[in-house]
Amino acid sequence: LFKELKKLKMISLLKFGICVALAGFVCCFSELTDNIHDGESAYNRYVLEDFVPLSKSHLWKLMMSFYDRNGPQSWTSGGVPNFVTSNSYIANSYAKILQGFFSDCKLNTAAMKLDESEPLYIIELGAGQGKFSFLLLSALEQMQRTLAFPSQKIVYVMTDFTNSNFDAWQRHPALKPFFDSGRLDAAIFNA
Repeated sequence: LFKELKKLKMISLLKFGICVALAGFVCCFSELTDNIHDGESAYNRYVLEDFVPLSKSHLWKLMMSFYDRNGPQSWTSGGVPNFVTSNSYIANSYAKILQGFFSDCKLNTAAMKLDESEPLYIIELGAGQGKFSFLLLSALEQMQRTLAFPSQKIVYVMTDFTNSNFDAWQRHPALKPFFDSGRLDAAIFNA
């Protein structure tokens, strides 16, 4: 966003702050002025975009462009933090939740019954670099004997909006066994 703002020649290079409010989505920036009133610095605000849905905003376009250009390197370079959502503890927790779901669906009183002769699709929106997908599939594989649903009927579908991530998943050696077995599929999903 800063590079785009520089192109618009709308900010001071010495003193600036950027503010993004997602509720109603107003994109603006503040410029620190030298006017001091009652011991506090004063800010001038400039609205760059007023009340548009996030998916139609300039910030959204910049974000999509960033991920499309950088692909999986967005995460491996440290540019996008991901450990909090893509680690083995979280993946194992999700696998246990799925295990509980499968068991609940087996109960006579279950509102939702699963047909074990049909594939069960689990769809991840915004799989990014695919680390969480790999960890979850690995966790499900380790607990396949205790699952109340045949693990070979589970099809995990990784999705993202960018072709660079999609292409990287297809080439990744750690994901290859899952793709080859039919337990992993991938799709472009741009909501």
